[in-house]
Amino acid sequence: ILMEMGALKAVDDLYSYGKHAIVDGINGPEIISLSSIATTSDRAIVPQFDAYVRYYEDKNYADTLIRTALDLESEKMRMSSNKQRKEIVVKSIQYLVIHMGALQALYNALSSCRDGIRNSIAEEAWDQGVALLIGSLEGSSHGGSTEGQCFYALSKTRCQEFGTCGKEGYSNVNAKLESLLYTGKGEIQGGSCNALGRTVKKIGTLLLIPLIQSNLKYAISNEKKAWDDPDFAAGYVFSRTILPMAEDVSHEHAETIKRNMDFQFLVEPVGDGVGAVFNAFGAIYGGLNINCNDIGDGTGINPCTGIISSNSKNPSKGNVFLYIFVSLVCLLGGFLLYMIHKRSRLSLEETAPIFTPSHGVLNHDTDLLNGKHNDAAILDGDEAFALRIQKQVDVLSIT
Repeated sequence: ILMEMGALKAVDDLYSYGKHAIVDGINGPEIISLSSIATTSDRAIVPQFDAYVRYYEDKNYADTLIRTALDLESEKMRMSSNKQRKEIVVKSIQYLVIHMGALQALYNALSSCRDGIRNSIAEEAWDQGVALLIGSLEGSSHGGSTEGQCFYALSKTRCQEFGTCGKEGYSNVNAKLESLLYTGKGEIQGGSCNALGRTVKKIGTLLLIPLIQSNLKYAISNEKKAWDDPDFAAGYVFSRTILPMAEDVSHEHAETIKRNMDFQFLVEPVGDGVGAVFNAFGAIYGGLNINCNDIGDGTGINPCTGIISSNSKNPSKGNVFLYIFVSLVCLLGGFLLYMIHKRSRLSLEETAPIFTPSHGVLNHDTDLLNGKHNDAAILDGDEAFALRIQKQVDVLSIT
């Protein structure tokens, strides 16, 4: 709300100093700010963090992006609307800051487990990670609520769009996430630290699925929109959540994603076409340990190949030309077949005899040959034709 009102200073204060998150610190209760989560050096415990620092050449990459969007003097954001700034700030907090903050908490729990620190410390760190992934607004009911704002809510939304919901419309990603979170808690309590390490790694991979789905969703929608649409900014942020990981797999495909999803004013969004973005992601799934079928194909576009199905409601600009080309080839092929068939028919007509059906009855029975029928006996016959036959019979009789 504050972002849409243009109250950027108020948003900056809330982001920098926090308000509602209070934890027990060494010197008593401490307020945790989103800014502190985005800039803490403790994030280095997360293996993926190094990829983000290398790619952005900035250890505070998320904080930099948020503060740039809050800066009215920023050259990069000078043409952006308040709605676009809102998308950048809010989604950067949700999926760049919270993403790494949650992984940091889970790896803190793993570190405490391996160091032999009492279970309560590891369990507390684990619970912090769970809280960041699910959030307080989901409530305690099965499947959560419609009020959520974190990864758990994102997975619910994307499963509807990509056909990855299970029974009762429940997100497959969230079902796996809940199972892993409960498993991890049990492994902490049982001191199974090696197993806990595998669980944390699986969670990190699982969280990439809704982020990738979001990239694909906005590649589809932004291809048909102008550069000043708020979705353009949203797609840009989601691309920033994946690009460092994509770069470690393939520089070429990471560049394709960046080029089509970047926040560039006066440049046509998704210029290479949505198929190019799908193809780029399809090429890196193996390196990210993701099964492309887990992404889903509810969009009508194959997540593994980028091929658009015939009943897709989201044809890309690049594929429109393909459709036109194929149609022209089919028309040309049909015309050539017609001409070949016509020439063959003309050739046959020139060399083969033409048989014209008679309007009478030609009967080669013995009575006719013996001359026992006269002209009047030939029923429904052509008179001229019958006379010719009779003459032939007379000749036969004479001989």
